Amino acid sequence: MKSLTHLCLELTRECGSICGVSTTHDEKTIVERAEHEGVSFLTITLPSYAKDFERSLALGRIDDGLFLPFRKDKSGLPLLFGGFLRLVFDPCNDRHIHDDPSVDAIFFVRQICLAFGKIFALPSNKRQYEAMRQYIMIDQEVSTFNARSIKAAHGPRRGSTGLSPVRPRQLQHQGDAGVLGHGRHDFEMGDVLGGGSVLPLHRFCEGGPDSPRTDPSESLREVQVELRKVLLLLYRGPLSALDGASFTDGLLGLGEPRHGSGATADGLAGNQKLLPTTYPCRLEREFPFSEWHVHNHRHSMAVQSRVHFLGLAQEIPVKVISVPKTMKTSRIIAEEPTAMQYAQQAIMRPLVRMLEDDPLVSPMIGFTDQTPNRGMACEGSSTGGLATLDLSEASDRVSI
Repeated sequence: MKSLTHLCLELTRECGSICGVSTTHDEKTIVERAEHEGVSFLTITLPSYAKDFERSLALGRIDDGLFLPFRKDKSGLPLLFGGFLRLVFDPCNDRHIHDDPSVDAIFFVRQICLAFGKIFALPSNKRQYEAMRQYIMIDQEVSTFNARSIKAAHGPRRGSTGLSPVRPRQLQHQGDAGVLGHGRHDFEMGDVLGGGSVLPLHRFCEGGPDSPRTDPSESLREVQVELRKVLLLLYRGPLSALDGASFTDGLLGLGEPRHGSGATADGLAGNQKLLPTTYPCRLEREFPFSEWHVHNHRHSMAVQSRVHFLGLAQEIPVKVISVPKTMKTSRIIAEEPTAMQYAQQAIMRPLVRMLEDDPLVSPMIGFTDQTPNRGMACEGSSTGGLATLDLSEASDRVSI
């Protein structure tokens, strides 16, 4: 903790000397707040300062609703890093940005505030608990929304409300998204949420629950139609090529699958992954065990005799865990069973190559090369003609 504080002080002092501003008050504030708030001041509070600073740059002025956790002077400028801010914003002109703001001051404020935001460590137990609770709530929300989507597409039964009942003590989400869907998740909702409340679905539909003008089912159908048009326009070519490939033959120029280095839900590691003891029956159609896991057909029967083929109800569920992201929150991930992870790698490798080779998609999506993403981010920042849609917990909502 002290070493991080000393590093922050040295960084602030050096940036101030380059810009020619005094940082004495800034250093005193950093020491006091770091002693009072702990490491979270450096890893959480200062990054929030940077966000408000960037928001002010976008607005062209410092709004009264920004920098709320920080003391301000009579002009409304935050006292912390005030010397830098005066080189960017004019306190005598309602805190509007200068005609020629200091680029160095902008750079150094972001450098100081964001230097500790990505420390690779798990947050406190309380924050990990909150991240897991949020994940469970989203999983319940997505399950209910998917049920609503099906009813919107096919119409509810007579007398039905269009909503699926959810048991209050337990939420069971059965993966049914094709060959590579997740296994079953069982959550004791009462222990985590204190009940099985379902988040309102009207937030996804125009007009809200009480709007007499909009039928939520109709709005949902319209969104699905428009989304389908966009997806077909962008991804028809590469996905059609991938869909036409036969994964029953592992040597069609698609590249052989491989086991990843990460942990798996069934606990296999290293060379153990090469000799699985279980295999899901629903993988047999596209990834036959004899083709993808047996290297010598003379020993095919001997190898398969040691493997238990599992039905859908017998499959090992994914293992949901938290891994380091930032000190503010942890990242919730799912460890897949070994066989599923192996099949996902088989699809991922050719899919990435096909997307990056597609003339329409490749200028917009980069997996192995970040140049397209970097170029569009620069263009969006300069012209405002492009924007990044960054959804909270987006990965947890990927099924919809």
